[in-house]
Formats: sequence, structure tokens, C-alpha cells
Amino acid sequence: MFEEGKTARIVLSRTKEIQEVRDNHPDISEQIDAFEARMRERLAWIQEQIQTLPEEDRELVSTLVIHGIHRMTDEVFL
Repeated sequence: MFEEGKTARIVLSRTKEIQEVRDNHPDISEQIDAFEARMRERLAWIQEQIQTLPEEDRELVSTLVIHGIHRMTDEVFL
């Protein structure tokens, strides 16, 4: 079940460890940052496209996009 703020709490509780990994692997860290920037641009474009849909369809389509991203992430990392 969805727990509000769960990811933020996990990240905040491991801030020091995350920074150490970033410091120890700067090349990979930079690649991740660049990837994140590209993903944000693409997700913003998808959001713009969703806003052109009829209002009653927007929430469901947004949910489908989020579900697809989660599923893809699970398939790759888990």
C-alpha cells in the first residue's frame, strides 16, 4: 500500500551514505544526473500531452504512466 513520504524518509535517512557513494563514483554519478535531467524533460513532455486529453481521462492515463515506469524499474533492478 502507498505510504505518503516513504521514499523521502528513506533517502533522508541515508543522505550521508548516498553522498559517499556519489563521491566515490563521480563518473557514474554524473551519468545518473544527466539521465535524470533527460527523464524529467521527457516526463514533462508526457505530462503536457496528458493535459491535452479530456479531463476525465487524465488521472487514469497519469496512473498508467506511473505504473509503467514502476514496472520497468522493477524489471530492470529487481
